[in-house]
Order: sequence, then structure tokens, then C-alpha cells
Amino acid sequence: MLRWLRENRPGHEFHQRDLDKDELALERQFDTILMLAVIEHLKEPDRILAQIPRYLKPNGKLLITTPSPWGDVIHRTGARIGLFYMDAVRQHQTIFTHDGLRACLERNGLSTIYYNSFLLGGNQLFVCQLSAGCEQ
Repeated sequence: MLRWLRENRPGHEFHQRDLDKDELALERQFDTILMLAVIEHLKEPDRILAQIPRYLKPNGKLLITTPSPWGDVIHRTGARIGLFYMDAVRQHQTIFTHDGLRACLERNGLSTIYYNSFLLGGNQLFVCQLSAGCEQ
């Protein structure tokens, strides 16, 4: 997928990292960083979130999607009856409540500026920016 993106979207920049092991080690700042269906898979989400502020431009945004606790119940129930793969359920390290992820973001210099749930409340969207006084 990364090779395809680089070949077919030449005006854009794409990076791949093992977020449980690798430092981001990026050479510039970005307008937008996406973490779509990622954070729930990390063993130590604070580790990567602590790095994000240095890579966001002053008005940059971090977008995160993650299952809600309700979505996790649906996913686990569906896996038990064969609608979803059980391995996918097992890969989730942390299921965040709204308040839990908001607190994690704030610990790492990020403020939630927009929140919404979607897919009948099964997933959450957080749009974040640097907290006041956290410009890198």
C-alpha cells in the first residue's frame, strides 16, 4: 500500500513506522496527521502521542478514530458469533472512553477541538491541535 501511495500520489508524503517500537523521526512538520483505527492497537499510546506535538505545524491537526466502548462490545459479540474475526478483537490493546482519550491527549500537549461519534456510536472521531503554550 505504501509503495502504491507513493507511486500514485506523487505530490504527497507518506510514512510508515512501527509505532510501538520506532521513533517517528520525521524531518518536517505537517498540517495534518492521521491516526485512523491505530491508537487502540498500541501497547503504550502515550509514547507516540508525546511525539506528535513536535511534528504538527502551529495550526496543524491530529485526527484520531478509535472504537468506543459500545463499539468494542459490538465487535466482541460479533466475533463470538462469527461476524468478525476474533483475531481483530484480540489486537485491540486499549478501548478508550471519550474522557479517557481526551485525558491521554491532554497529558501529551494536545487539545480536543472537535469530537463526534459515528457508526451508531461504535466509533469515535477526535480532532486535536496543540494545547495553548505547547508550540514546539
